[in-house]
Amino acid sequence: MFYYLGLTLFLRGQYSEALKYIGNIESNQIFSPKVYYLYGQVFLNSGQTDNAVKAFKAALAASPKHIKARIKLAEISYQKDALSEVANHTEFILANSGLASKEEIAKTHYLHARVLATANKYEEAVAALQTALKSDPENVDIKLEYYTLRSRVGSQIKDGPGKAKMFHHLALGEKAFKEGRTSEALAAFLTARDAQYDDPTPLVRLADVFRKKGDIQSAKSNMEKAIKLTPRNVAIYPKYIRILIEAYEFDDAVKQLEVYRGLEPPVAIYDQLQGDLNFKQEKYHPALGWYKRALSASNSEVYVSYAKTIFKGNNFADAAF
Repeated sequence: MFYYLGLTLFLRGQYSEALKYIGNIESNQIFSPKVYYLYGQVFLNSGQTDNAVKAFKAALAASPKHIKARIKLAEISYQKDALSEVANHTEFILANSGLASKEEIAKTHYLHARVLATANKYEEAVAALQTALKSDPENVDIKLEYYTLRSRVGSQIKDGPGKAKMFHHLALGEKAFKEGRTSEALAAFLTARDAQYDDPTPLVRLADVFRKKGDIQSAKSNMEKAIKLTPRNVAIYPKYIRILIEAYEFDDAVKQLEVYRGLEPPVAIYDQLQGDLNFKQEKYHPALGWYKRALSASNSEVYVSYAKTIFKGNNFADAAF
């Protein structure tokens, strides 16, 4: 009981109150390493880094394969320049990748890449970041690190001048976009596009900016151009299809879903997109079916969509699922 009250308060940002509740759990009543992990999160967000480290280490002592605690310790170790500690944790996670989510795998490759870059192993660092982006393609921190590194060491990994300039402006745009400076991000991504017309990446990022601004038609236009450049690039179709769904262009969305399916994409992503399409059309029962199938990937975004559909369709019998 105290754990769940503490967790609720932590999620609300009430850290001192959270600490009071989980402090009521006696040491001989700690039923799971997640209690230590919650302690660590509360301490970390309260600026008590040393106590956070002790708590995360306690979680590992209780369960050496606690991936979330290892990632937190790796992040803290990187901030303290304890690179060997970072390497120990990232190597363990990658060796036990079956225990980690896609987002956790991406974060691990991201941290591993930063260690490699510090050791001037730039090609390996770039490869690690590319792997991270495959697992979590919308992670702004990973994209920013990747673009920054490519712009800085492009000549050493045989990037041409146009591509080096593209990555330089992508990095500038990514930083501005992360900080909410959308006009500056737009200008930077436009310059990146002009530097390398045959690469879809600037077009995809332009679509993100226009989508953020509420200009769905411009977002759609840029995604169409990106698709024309690389029609078999399976990674960019989900964003294009979601934009079509947002624009209520359901017939085009159905056509692109068929094209996407022909590229043999991850089944869970295809199922989620089908769920999104049906949800937007207010077909809540079939949407629920597609989201159920997609839940096999344990994607938190799908759980949110699934819950929304339950409420929209008044189908509370499926809530326990």
